[in-house]
Amino acid sequence: MKSRIYALVCAVVLALLAAIWWSTRGSSEPRDEAVRAVAAAPNDERTDAALEAGAATPRAPERTAEVAPEPPPLAPAPAAPESAPASAPASELPPKDAFGELVVHVHDKQSARAVPDATLRLYMLRRGDEPGSAYFWPEHIPAEAVTDASGTARLRYPAWVAGAGLTSKVAFVLKHPEYPSREEEVEITGLSTEHSVELEYGCYLVVSGWVGDPTHAVYDVTVKMDDEAKIQASDWIAGRDGRLATNRAKAGPHALSIAWVSPQQQRYESRVVEFALTSGEQRELSLELLPTLTLRGRFDDAVPRPIANGAVMIAVAFGGSRAATSLRAYRTDVASDGRFEIAGLPHGRAEVIAICDGWSSTGVRIAATEELDYERDGNQEFELPRESELVIAMQPTAAVELEVVDEGGAPIAEADFAMWPNVHWDACGYSTFFLERQWSTQTDSSGHARLENLPVKGSPCREGYSVGKRGWLPVGEARDESAAGEIELEPGRTASLRVVMKPKAD
Repeated sequence: MKSRIYALVCAVVLALLAAIWWSTRGSSEPRDEAVRAVAAAPNDERTDAALEAGAATPRAPERTAEVAPEPPPLAPAPAAPESAPASAPASELPPKDAFGELVVHVHDKQSARAVPDATLRLYMLRRGDEPGSAYFWPEHIPAEAVTDASGTARLRYPAWVAGAGLTSKVAFVLKHPEYPSREEEVEITGLSTEHSVELEYGCYLVVSGWVGDPTHAVYDVTVKMDDEAKIQASDWIAGRDGRLATNRAKAGPHALSIAWVSPQQQRYESRVVEFALTSGEQRELSLELLPTLTLRGRFDDAVPRPIANGAVMIAVAFGGSRAATSLRAYRTDVASDGRFEIAGLPHGRAEVIAICDGWSSTGVRIAATEELDYERDGNQEFELPRESELVIAMQPTAAVELEVVDEGGAPIAEADFAMWPNVHWDACGYSTFFLERQWSTQTDSSGHARLENLPVKGSPCREGYSVGKRGWLPVGEARDESAAGEIELEPGRTASLRVVMKPKAD
């Protein structure tokens, strides 16, 4: 009897255990399946698979009843670099008042030794959003540094140019008593940029002149070289024989002329001589000195007399490069009858630009009865010396009328309006600088302004302008506080310009 009761109790206990086991089996199988799914996923998918399988949530996702074929064995995934972040942080722009540091290492090219006591002076900045821009160095920021015993100099520069665009390039001049001066332009790569400069000893150059006969030597001359040579007057030292010499001429092409004033105060000047120096070369130059010239001329008869505010600029090209930075320029005022005279001109190829109220130059005539001398599309060039009178052909200037309003059409007063009619002649550079004129004004209470006497060259002629007012922004322009662009000019005509502005948000 007892054995039967014991067997019955065991059967009940076994049944209960089986029921408990069966009730827990249904909830463990999906979890095991999820674990297998995570194990089979590729490395870069395991995180997502684990989340889907319920690693971060208590409930497993539902799965379909379809049976997928068994996948082939997976090749081991390449290990990710330990230092690679999950996601690169977004780059942050530096504050508007931040400064970067330019570290310059200077050494001798031949010996590779460090060069101490070299002076570096920053003079220009460029904006990254305006690759062709050039900004003068801000006066309130120190611009100079001197290399130490290791040949290293450290220079600070503003991270932003005028607070408007990030600094992309800086330029500096390097000077050292034993080497030719040089200019460097460095691309900025961050708030800390390193740059190396190799210096090379200069060539030795000796210069003298003569008047009338090579045996009549003249030593106390003044030397002018191309701007690229970077040789100052103080770099020329009189030798034992009295001739001027320098060891700071760098290898490469050069242009040079000399001038001399006689005891009778007659001025002489040589023609420009062009030559090329090789590294370490020594060269002697003896140049003929010629009396300087006087040019007389007038404006043509198309310009009404009396002439007001007339000016003439004569430029004599310096060397074959004809760059505007290597010119000899001479300016004079024009009399009310249209006549002018310029003394002290050297021999060579010259070019003229001229302006007066309402008129600007277009070409030159050899004499009043001859045709315009257009050698290349209106160039105003001629050869010095010349005996006949120079007659300058003129044409009417252009004007621009500006209207500045807000988005509701109301006029905006005291907005600044400026133009740079940089009419460029091949040899003489830009009229704005050479004629010492400015074209700028402000709008009146009606929002209007007018600029006149704008010289026109070529067709079409498009010139730049700028319109701005503190506290206002041009509509459609989010970067700068001024509206800038170009407008087409025609001789004797007035162009119209309208600018819409809005208050600047705080």
